[in-house]
Amino acid sequence: MTAGRDALVAFASASIARGSKSFAAASRLFDPATRERVWLLYAWCRACDDMIDGQDHGGTMASIPDPAARIARVKALTDAAMAGHETGHPAFDCLALVARECALPRAYVDDVVEGFVLDSEGWAPEAISDLLRYCYHVAGAVGCLMAIVMGVAPDDEATIDRACDLGLAFQLANVARDVVEDAVAGRCYLPRDWLRELDVSEDAVLSPDARPRLALLTGRLANLAARYEASARAGTPALSFRSAWAVLAAAGIYGGIARKVAAAGERALDRRVATGKPEKLTWVLRSAGQSAARARLYPSAPRDPDLWPRTVASSARGAIGAPMFNDRSDPLSLLATRRSGKPRALVAPGPNADEMRTILSIGMRTPDHGKLAPWRFVIVPTERREAFAQLLADAYARQRPDAGKLEREANAQFAHQAPALVVVLSAPVSDSNIPLWEQQLSAGAAAMNILHATHAMGYAGGWLTGWAAYDDQVRDAFGGPDQRIAGFLFLGTPGNEMSERPRPAYDDIVSVWR
Repeated sequence: MTAGRDALVAFASASIARGSKSFAAASRLFDPATRERVWLLYAWCRACDDMIDGQDHGGTMASIPDPAARIARVKALTDAAMAGHETGHPAFDCLALVARECALPRAYVDDVVEGFVLDSEGWAPEAISDLLRYCYHVAGAVGCLMAIVMGVAPDDEATIDRACDLGLAFQLANVARDVVEDAVAGRCYLPRDWLRELDVSEDAVLSPDARPRLALLTGRLANLAARYEASARAGTPALSFRSAWAVLAAAGIYGGIARKVAAAGERALDRRVATGKPEKLTWVLRSAGQSAARARLYPSAPRDPDLWPRTVASSARGAIGAPMFNDRSDPLSLLATRRSGKPRALVAPGPNADEMRTILSIGMRTPDHGKLAPWRFVIVPTERREAFAQLLADAYARQRPDAGKLEREANAQFAHQAPALVVVLSAPVSDSNIPLWEQQLSAGAAAMNILHATHAMGYAGGWLTGWAAYDDQVRDAFGGPDQRIAGFLFLGTPGNEMSERPRPAYDDIVSVWR
């Protein structure tokens, strides 16, 4: 028989007291009804995490021989709880209770469970965009649920974005703090491309020789956590005084972990960073003042567009019941689920300078008869986008002097869409015996390789041409008179859920020569 509400609240209170002293301290600042619901939700999250990692309210992770069975149990109990059924497990009955009282959206609950799936699979991030997706599933989605528990409307996307940012900040701080602890348990959440950048292998994370370089990466993560913490604070004017007080206290207490990691450098790898009772009390007192002045301290402003958007999380691995695109679980899956992103829907982050170098280097590994390299890649940096827009405006005015306002605006939008842009040129070698057509095909293959590399890094790309690709003035701005624009490749992160496009039937395309 399901325990009564008081018994479940008592269970949840004990769970948060054992599992997280920082969160327990901050949770005391909520009004009584919200506090109890926060505890109920925490108890479910804690129990799922412990079931997957073989822990008891955190601590040392154990070797788990049956991860698939444990995931199946977490999913079955969660399904039962969300259906309002008795589960026989107090933590999942806590979920059922808070889901019923607060009408928690099922999508966020499923997103949290997806984080446990990633952990059970021994997943590791290739790029920072992958890590941020993971942070969303294990903490950002919890922030979204917590916001609804605090009374935020499920359709208040702006405030829920800020709640998600706080979860991302917490998890980034965790990753920065726990590098050694995770490595001992056989896990590494540092992006692999960051490790390659500093010539550190995953197997060498525990090596003393790697510590100076690892400290650079943990500091980088800690600084990123601070950006998300700052963004989260901007959401507190939408909360009640006591909810904002609790959120700001948690941000200060947990943000202190990230700040200590950044300040300690290599020393943060020697012992686990924590905040002591005096620091927690200081933040409790300080955050009361911050909450009282939150409208003045955190005035309304758009969220930083360079921060990772939670809207891409479900499309990255496939929303529940929806197609999965650019599935990077293995090379064949990536190719089989390849889907271009619509350039106008691509948002920050895009590939950074190091990632772009890798992407374009992969683009060069393409069929090239005669080893001519008959292609060129031109990066259009952010600070040159306005100049690109002016180039398009001038060229279009020459072609269409009577163009209307909508046409001119469309060209400006074309120039500014997506965070990264590469112009691919077909640059055939005229005095070669390799046919022109084959050289042009090689340029197309190079562009396709760039898209594949972009998707393999966790981003999305879109290949456009349009009138600008065939305009001599535009062409001359990027290449020579004997070259042609093969395409404008826009790269970034999908800003909304991707959908499938019509695909040809196999038998309409493939035949056997007889």
